[in-house]
Amino acid sequence: ALALDATCVPAIMTRACLYADGGDFESARVSFEKLLLFDALVLKSIGHEGMAFVDFLSGDFDAGVAAMDESTRLAMQAGAERRGLALACRDVEYLCQLGQPDAAEGVVERWVTGFGEIPVHLASARIHVARGDTLPAAETVSRIAADQEWLLWSHRLSLDVVELAARVEVGEQ
Repeated sequence: ALALDATCVPAIMTRACLYADGGDFESARVSFEKLLLFDALVLKSIGHEGMAFVDFLSGDFDAGVAAMDESTRLAMQAGAERRGLALACRDVEYLCQLGQPDAAEGVVERWVTGFGEIPVHLASARIHVARGDTLPAAETVSRIAADQEWLLWSHRLSLDVVELAARVEVGEQ
């Protein structure tokens, strides 16, 4: 496909993923960087998300976090709020996995607070679990189960409610 059209986005992304799968992280990163050459902000956002993916795989966590933040910024700038919110929540998850709940809190403050109380509670639940404070996270899981608006917001944020509930349960034990 790339021989026929060097700007074929699915082919660029597939090639990047194949490089990453093969452990050739530099080639994967270069392939994702090609998406930054397009004028569309969403494609640039996808490029930065891909670069973050490669950075995390290769162990360059600081670069991965920075690339995720840039991906979120570009999505929000493009008006792709759902994508931006999902990226912010994924970034929170990554930072919590890296043991950096304070940095994750900064992501929530930068990208989620402007959308209201419910998304902030949802995005912050993982941070509470990372800090060992499972009660607020358990309350969030209960609210998702009981309140349609909370459930809809969890979908909008692409929040894995089952995983969150499991983390809460494990944290409580």
